[in-house]
Amino acid sequence: ASLYGLDPEKDDLTPILPKLFYNDYNEWYPKRVEIITRFLTEDAVNAGGKLIRSEAIREGGDGTIVGDGLIDGIGMQGHLESAQNIDQYIQALRAYDAIVDEVQVTELDVRGSGSGDQAELNQAEFCSEFFLGLLKERMSGVNLTSVTWWGLTDDASWRKGANPLLYRGDLTEKPAYRAIGMAALGQEFKASDLPTLRDATSLFDDFEPRTEDGKLINQMPADLGITSRGSGHQSSLTFSKDENHTENAPIGRSLKVAREEKDATVQLDISRFIGNTILMSVYAKTADSAITLGVTGDSDLELVTVPAEDGWVQLNAVCRLDEGLSAVTLYLETDGSSDLYLDDIAVGVAP
Repeated sequence: ASLYGLDPEKDDLTPILPKLFYNDYNEWYPKRVEIITRFLTEDAVNAGGKLIRSEAIREGGDGTIVGDGLIDGIGMQGHLESAQNIDQYIQALRAYDAIVDEVQVTELDVRGSGSGDQAELNQAEFCSEFFLGLLKERMSGVNLTSVTWWGLTDDASWRKGANPLLYRGDLTEKPAYRAIGMAALGQEFKASDLPTLRDATSLFDDFEPRTEDGKLINQMPADLGITSRGSGHQSSLTFSKDENHTENAPIGRSLKVAREEKDATVQLDISRFIGNTILMSVYAKTADSAITLGVTGDSDLELVTVPAEDGWVQLNAVCRLDEGLSAVTLYLETDGSSDLYLDDIAVGVAP
């Protein structure tokens, strides 16, 4: 108390007392809202003061956590995706505001769907809508007192690889930073506010090392928009010199998808082609008996399945990517769990 110039024997210490918040995860799902609300306001966990004996218990308390005045507010963790239903989150915010004096967003990060530039734009557009929504609730009377981002730079995030924060690893600000600043001014962020994305007419990868100005550029699969895909298990992605399909390659390597489970597969972000009909081609090799090529937008769509012969096989497909999609990936899977090798992936806009 003396640090604040207060006398603990005479002065009101309420303004400097710490606050206790009930903080939980996935709190925006309706079922979770129901369970948490019941736990805090209906379950008499402290009936008769049997569990907690303290002068802090509110006089006339009913044995519930809120009724006994045992918490000051609710913290809503916010480990979100750009496809998150914002209205669902807002409805939960209102529900918690109705039972406690104060609500905070305590652990916010937002994964943008897709990869690269497109992921950053999706993240920014979500943040714009999300913060405009939070500010609207504040103006309508919801006592939301704080929003805390769960980290500073993408490379130090606990969700490293999802790039869910406001700064890149080199401390340059991402579009989401600008989007939040615009929201504070009541302005909506749109992708048109930023320079045009890279050319979306073609994509080709043979996984050979490349050089710029005579220097070798060391890329990882994620730098190329290639990530693991799985409903529970994940694959390990590395470049391999043991297998190669590219003719006359100076080094000769492919992408190795190391797997232990059937659902651990691989995907390539092709969101840059949304709104176009595209042609796809990829060479694959595996010890399993069949390989499937498909795309994932709003749902999975299998395009072609071919027998996995003894050696490299080519998979070709054509697909229309609707304008309304926010992100699309090309994926490959097999009918087993053997390692999968990929090479010479080509995607282009159809004539």
